[in-house]
Amino acid sequence: MALHIEVAGDGPPLVLVHGWGLHGGVFAPLVDRLSDRYQLHLPDLPGHGHSRDAHAPLTLQACATEILARTPPAAWLGWSLGGLFALHAASMSPQVRALVLVAAT
Repeated sequence: MALHIEVAGDGPPLVLVHGWGLHGGVFAPLVDRLSDRYQLHLPDLPGHGHSRDAHAPLTLQACATEILARTPPAAWLGWSLGGLFALHAASMSPQVRALVLVAAT
């Protein structure tokens, strides 16, 4: 099973990557406020949310590679653990057009 990635809204793409123990649904308030201006891509990391049974390992390389392959060039926002994945994806590919890190190490 591949990672679950929910897509909502219309406009320039924005990828939102959640933190440890959460899932893309944590961004519901942002989806409500931004979906009329942005196309939001909300992956659930392996072992989380709808990706709890995904076969992908929870590693920087594997997750960043799969999310990059399944999302358009976009700005990325990573929260907490999601910030590590977003930062790693940005270091791998110019497909990450901008980077926002929220409470990331």
